[in-house]
Amino acid sequence: MLRQLLFLFLPAAVTAADWPQWRGPQRDGQIANFSAPTDWPDSLQLQWRTPVGRGDASPVVSGGHIFVHTRRDEEEYVSALDLAEGRLLWQDSYGDVPYQWATHHADERGKGPFATPALADGVLYTYGVTQVLSAYEAASGQLLWRHRLNQSLPFGTSASPIIVDGRVIVHIGDGKVGPLTAFDGRSGKTVWTWDADGPSYSSPIIGTWDGTRQLVLLTFQHCIALNPATGELLWQIPFSHPWEENIPTPLRSGDNLILTAMERGTLAVRPTRTDSGWVAETVWHNPNLWMYTNSPVLHGDLLYAFSTQRKGQFFCLDARTGKTLWATEGRQGDYISLLSAAEVLFSLGNDAILSIIEPSATAWKTLAQYQVADSPTWAHPVVLGDRLLIKDATDLSLWTLPTGP
Repeated sequence: MLRQLLFLFLPAAVTAADWPQWRGPQRDGQIANFSAPTDWPDSLQLQWRTPVGRGDASPVVSGGHIFVHTRRDEEEYVSALDLAEGRLLWQDSYGDVPYQWATHHADERGKGPFATPALADGVLYTYGVTQVLSAYEAASGQLLWRHRLNQSLPFGTSASPIIVDGRVIVHIGDGKVGPLTAFDGRSGKTVWTWDADGPSYSSPIIGTWDGTRQLVLLTFQHCIALNPATGELLWQIPFSHPWEENIPTPLRSGDNLILTAMERGTLAVRPTRTDSGWVAETVWHNPNLWMYTNSPVLHGDLLYAFSTQRKGQFFCLDARTGKTLWATEGRQGDYISLLSAAEVLFSLGNDAILSIIEPSATAWKTLAQYQVADSPTWAHPVVLGDRLLIKDATDLSLWTLPTGP
């Protein structure tokens, strides 16, 4: 193991300008602090670019510092960088992560890591491609604890850890069977486990329904909700994927929960407490449009998403009814990361093209497009006010976004 400390900094509380976990502060792809300009320029200004290693995990940000989890050869690296300059602050690495590709499709994507780190209360948590779970003091890079869970999914572990009330929660297993487990964030001790049918590639979310906090996630064959304090099962519904690959992150929409999977369409269920316990009944189901590896975003009552159908197409549903409002022609790409701001949507393809989109219930309207890397961009982008972080195949870069008044 290598640990390199270059600068010491003090931890800061997570603020609205931070990006502490997968898909942002609420794990829903929403940007709270961006004001769009009236006119978009022909190009974006690059502030810095630095090599950090391979992998598709998104960076996380807190207090003006970036944390990124990557791979070099047969070691995984965890690095902290200064947001303003891209300067390395500290770095740790560990070996013995011999991930073996299951198919040629996994070969195309590389050896990860794929799970985005999570940051809370001055502690950074990373979850490696072979389920190595680590906790670091974010300020110094000191390793607090590490669990080598040594499980491997066919395409590598991708579900990003979630932190709830000082506990880091991950799903352990090989895709067929394995426990959902909550660890104490400071000590690494197991708090609770719930035996499930095995992890998927989808990341969990947290929400409150009928006054009860619920940890919601897709497993290998179900959508489940647990009490995050105890691990008690509240409800579950069958939700399997024809290729055994549940990937999109569930999305809260009012009182509904939006789910999607290949060939299953897109649907909304509503968790409700009854006299006999919890149920999650289907509110609407659109069987014609679905997502495979992409997660949707909301803009008001409009649900925007990208499907691998027809070799890639964007579509928009009425989030209240599931009605299809529009769908583009096909051949739009392989993968898209979507973010939603007050006036615009951000769409980053794996081809490194960033598109600025005008939200519309009638059509996909592109306002501007920018090339932001020279290699594939599978990692989710980060937007912090007028700053845009892009992780490509090997590098991390910071761009300046134009903003309005």
